Amino acid sequence: MDLKFIAAVLWGICAAGLGAYAASIARQITYVTLADGRRQARSLPLLFRLLMPLTPNFRPLFAKAVFQGIKKKLERKIVASGFEGLITPDEFLSIRVLVPVLLGLFFWIPFVRLAIASAQGTVIEKIGPALHVFGL
Repeated sequence: MDLKFIAAVLWGICAAGLGAYAASIARQITYVTLADGRRQARSLPLLFRLLMPLTPNFRPLFAKAVFQGIKKKLERKIVASGFEGLITPDEFLSIRVLVPVLLGLFFWIPFVRLAIASAQGTVIEKIGPALHVFGL
């Protein structure tokens, strides 16, 4: 068997798994109990729900005393917006770190490839690998 074929099959399986995960997360409905005892459906944006399993990795970073004031302000904003019980200040801060890092990968690499392709024979073509790594 060809190595490229095996790699393509494995990437296909990975893409199918990520698609199934995204579809299952998109179908989830979260209910919040209001002050008068009624239950109401509330949901976070899909991107937040997709990144939520990665947020515990940043909990030690945001446990420092420097972030206590920011977390208190975020707690008030979360309550005021009606998302109390759906997201904690630690999770929100973690998502604020994750979104630029992960989405940056999806937008930066094609941007650099396009810049290299349109600037053949220039300095951009020579420093292309460094732009891929250090640009992020």
